[in-house]
This record gives sequence, C-alpha cells and structure tokens, in this order.
Amino acid sequence: AWQGRLGGGATTSPPASVADMMLSALSTLAAPAEHEISSLPGWGGPLPSRMYSGYIDVGAAAKQPMPMHVHYVFIEKEEQLDAGADPTILWTNGGPGASSMFGLLAELGPLLLNENSLSTPDFKRTGVPTLFSNPHAWTRLGSVVMFDCPPPVGFSYCADPSGTVRRLGRKRTATVQVTHLCRVEARRADYSSQAM
Repeated sequence: AWQGRLGGGATTSPPASVADMMLSALSTLAAPAEHEISSLPGWGGPLPSRMYSGYIDVGAAAKQPMPMHVHYVFIEKEEQLDAGADPTILWTNGGPGASSMFGLLAELGPLLLNENSLSTPDFKRTGVPTLFSNPHAWTRLGSVVMFDCPPPVGFSYCADPSGTVRRLGRKRTATVQVTHLCRVEARRADYSSQAM
C-alpha cells in the first residue's frame, strides 16, 4: 500500500490516479495565512498557539461529480522549541458521519467546552459558551490537524444538497479523503520534516 510521507514510512510510487489527484491538489492551494484564526468566541486571552480553519475543495481533484468542500482545523504545537522534531497528529472522529469538531472541543484540543461552559459569568452575560484551557491537549505533544470527512459531515459540504455518504460510496469516500490528506500535507510545507 502506498504510504508516501503521510504514513511516515518508505515512499513508493502511488497509483496514477492518486498521483494525478496530488498534482491537482498541490497546484490549487490557497495560502494558510488566509485561514489563520486570531480569536475565538468564549476565550478572552491569546490563543495557546497558531490556529487555522477553512475549507479545501476536493471535488474536482477527486474527480467527483459535484463540488465538495472539506472543513479542516490545523493547530500548531504549543511552545515549539524545535518545530522540525515534533509530529503532526491527524485526528478524525469515527464514522464516517461524526464531526471531528466534537473530539477537538471535548477531548483533545487546547481549548475545551465542558459542563461548566454554560455556567460562567461570561456565559450569563453574553450567551457564548466559555472555553477552558486543556492541560492534557494533544497540541502539547505536536501540531494537530483535524477534518470533517467526507462531505457533508460536520462543517464540510457538497454544492449538491443531496450529496450524502451513501451516495458517495466507499470508493468515492476514500478518494475524497486521500485528496484531502494530500492537500493538508501540502499546506504543512513548513512542517515537511515532521512525521504525520
């Protein structure tokens, strides 16, 4: 099986269709700076590290019959001492069909929502749930990338409102996920020496 750099193993030649998807994905990327998050509702201080969120169009690159947009969040490792030595951790919730935002905001992210998020003075004043610092965040170990895949899971979407996981099928779902991973890998050019 082809692992490339995504699997951290030896690189072998991918099938032609995957290579075509990679080239197409790499040629159409927007700069990550466009997706940088500067603040979050419910969090009053500076963010624990740099965060990015946006959409990656995978429909055309994955040769799908409709435009598909995969939502991703990339969070840099907190307290980077040697950016080249720390891994990038890929997180996706189970399914397909479960939004990865749940895991990011309830389990492993640097900022969490919990049972106290709706009982703080700030929440009572603004109606915005309060975020809390997570002392066990995975971003203390490495950078984290999560995505909602396949579209239309979570914040990911298809331009065709009838696009569903059942309609995509296993092969198309896998193609969309590989295409998205290739685009995420390309966006992490500054982290190319890190394992993923």
